[in-house]
Amino acid sequence: MVSSRVRGKLGGKSGSRPAKAGGAEQEVSLYQADKIRFHRAADLMRLDDRARAALSEPRREIIYNVPVMVSQSRNPAENGRAKSFLAYRVQYNNIYGPYKGGLRYHPQVSLDEVKALAAAMTWKCPLLEIPFGGAKGGVAIDPMQYGPADIEALTRRFTYEMLTDIGPDQDCPAPDVNTNEQIMDWLYDTYCMHASDKFNVCNAAVVTGKSVACGGLPGRAPATGQGLSLAIREWAKDHKKKPSSLRVAIQGYGKVGSYAGIFLEDMGMKLVAVADVRGAIANPRGIDARKLAEYVKGPGGGSVAGYPGAAKVSDDEFFSAKAEVFIPAALENSVTARTARLLKCQVVAEGANCPTTLEGDEVLAERGIDVLPDIFANAGGVAVSYLEWLFNHGTHLFDLAYVAKFLSDRYERNYKVIAEAVRKYKTDWRTACYIVSLGRIGEKIVHRGLYP
Repeated sequence: MVSSRVRGKLGGKSGSRPAKAGGAEQEVSLYQADKIRFHRAADLMRLDDRARAALSEPRREIIYNVPVMVSQSRNPAENGRAKSFLAYRVQYNNIYGPYKGGLRYHPQVSLDEVKALAAAMTWKCPLLEIPFGGAKGGVAIDPMQYGPADIEALTRRFTYEMLTDIGPDQDCPAPDVNTNEQIMDWLYDTYCMHASDKFNVCNAAVVTGKSVACGGLPGRAPATGQGLSLAIREWAKDHKKKPSSLRVAIQGYGKVGSYAGIFLEDMGMKLVAVADVRGAIANPRGIDARKLAEYVKGPGGGSVAGYPGAAKVSDDEFFSAKAEVFIPAALENSVTARTARLLKCQVVAEGANCPTTLEGDEVLAERGIDVLPDIFANAGGVAVSYLEWLFNHGTHLFDLAYVAKFLSDRYERNYKVIAEAVRKYKTDWRTACYIVSLGRIGEKIVHRGLYP
């Protein structure tokens, strides 16, 4: 059995620990947090200077102005008028393969956030041996305030602005927060209308997460939640835990959290607490994961709040629920120093991107709680995106059974590699994941050399 239960400071230089102001958690941006974690791992593994230089900053940061004629805004004053939205695409590194990363539509999208998420994609792909580089993009918009026609117009204009920056073997976007297969279909269609070889079937590979009708892959939608469940399965096997003995709490019950809940329930684990932005519920006897997902999707739903199969609880009661497994599957920075002290779990499996702050990591380490980091735990989506990308190039055909086995094998094999890094470097799981990823990317950089 391998355990990353490190007491005290996390692996690396003590100077990497964030400072405190008045005993409170100091505000550190997502990108700054990634840089601290990157250099901590690079120091510990003595990463080659060529690799450190090539990976320490993004290769390209692109800011777009996306003007759209609005027709379905909830603010009547906007309808019939043009409005400009800021959008971003950060291409962090493509040494390991074509740039790959999602597009999100959210009012808090910023350059710093997109840089951090692009870096996370760069570290994520090598951990499951997926030959993609790292990128991320987004538009600063609240999509709930606009109708489908506005979202389509925005997507098509944004795609037009990105035409020279994306491509099937250059940079391939995918769904993320508040984007879905319909939005990916619009992106694909717009790209094809402007590509010089618009009738080339391989143009479908410009984006993954499409509908099956447009070249998407069955099994792509649940893949992130499925991969998350497999990471937890490997942790349970490693720690000789029977699935039936494990209780699960999930923060966020959208595309990732709901599928993770269903897959874990099928393994024999019990879902006992769930929360989202509108409320939290708990039932120590168990919550039916499928019925809850249906409730959230149903009319009058949209949230776990009000679900009749569980009792309403406060946010603190949710974080304090008696559950061996805690899954943050909402947005960034939800596991802070304060909330980390409330948890009663044995492992945190990160379904969201960047859900744990630097101080949250320190508290979890001090309390002996393992962390399966986002760059490993939620890599199932990009793994299956790779299969869709291959399918769109006309090289392979895949069915659901193949997808499931592909994911299972990748998680089982690479969990062992990461566990060995935990042992070798006497460090925590997050740092070990960085070390494995940086080692795989760094090897390519050293062999290729630095031009000129």
